[in-house]
Amino acid sequence: MGGLPRTYWSVWTVQVVNRAGSVVLFLLAFYLSAERGLGPAAIGLVMSAFGFGAMAGALLGGQLADRWGRRPTLIAAALGNAAALAVLGAARPVPLIVAAAFAFGTTRGLHEPALAAVAVDVVPADARMRAFSLLYWAQNLANGAAALGGGLLAGVDLRLVFAVDVASSLALAALVAATVPETRPDAPEDTDRDGAPGPDPVFLGLCGTGFLITLIFGQHLTALPLSMAADGLPARAFGLVIAVNTALIAAGQLFAPRLLTGRDPSRLLAVTAAVAGAGFGLTALADSTAGYAGTVVVWTLAEIAMVPATATLLAALSPATARGRYQGLYGLAGGLAFAVAPVAGGLVLGAYGDAPLWAGCVVVGLLASALHLSAAGARRRRTAALAEAVPPAPA
Repeated sequence: MGGLPRTYWSVWTVQVVNRAGSVVLFLLAFYLSAERGLGPAAIGLVMSAFGFGAMAGALLGGQLADRWGRRPTLIAAALGNAAALAVLGAARPVPLIVAAAFAFGTTRGLHEPALAAVAVDVVPADARMRAFSLLYWAQNLANGAAALGGGLLAGVDLRLVFAVDVASSLALAALVAATVPETRPDAPEDTDRDGAPGPDPVFLGLCGTGFLITLIFGQHLTALPLSMAADGLPARAFGLVIAVNTALIAAGQLFAPRLLTGRDPSRLLAVTAAVAGAGFGLTALADSTAGYAGTVVVWTLAEIAMVPATATLLAALSPATARGRYQGLYGLAGGLAFAVAPVAGGLVLGAYGDAPLWAGCVVVGLLASALHLSAAGARRRRTAALAEAVPPAPA
């Protein structure tokens, strides 16, 4: 795993600590029901507040990373997250819980664009596919550790979940301060960093295809369990099926760089979009745990290639002095899709049944694939133009 800059490994460690310590999110709905006595409607309101906060945080985090700096944004996000979690764990009135959940989502969202910008700043273009594959692999393992650890803590005392998450946020701030230098590139003398032009149409097109793909993947937490329940399968079957996704990523992501490096990201994304759509489309034919697990294998293979390819292309299409903002805007597109996906999936399931929903996933996947292919030439030209205009590294 050598050959990548030291600062990248600091980022890698920071993200592992961040994800492994983020135990509250996995148990928030359960906590609100068991400890605060909230009903489904109130819990939904709290979770929506978190989601909208995360979207706002992604945009704000990108702005701060470019204008204030990556390092101070990361430290402020970690400290703010600790404060928001402390309030959320102590709050009792529903309005205060909702406000704290929004703040929790915002501070959590601040982190991602700044951290991604650091990785792009320090990793050479020809090593980014490998770097983002390793980062995604670590994130998934850390998420699994957070879910398992949170469950064990909840079995002892739910208040421990908040205490551990607050402590991990404070540790994260200290870790960033100790190991992550400021990497924001210096803007050329004739460039006003705060008045940089908005995202170009080529990048906005990538956000659009990302929105479409996230609409498909967003069905795995809503429509997929509902379809399995309709087939008479218990909740533990859904857990086993999702475990297939985690296990495949853990086993396969380390080998992805060798297969993906040097390939055109747009063509890779075109293939993975079609495969992902087909994988979800096959859900219409499944009626057993094994059958559903087989569909997960198909779309997980697409996911393994799609995530690092998207991150690599996103980095290549982002001007050096606006990397944080571009990361934040792409994060906003994904957040909007995750908000729309369960609503859209539920409406289609309720009105027409699951077969049209899964067929629709195939259609959306093919549409995204065609858009990736049609944009490939423009993306190559834009990438080449940006590569010639890279500003100097910070002193």
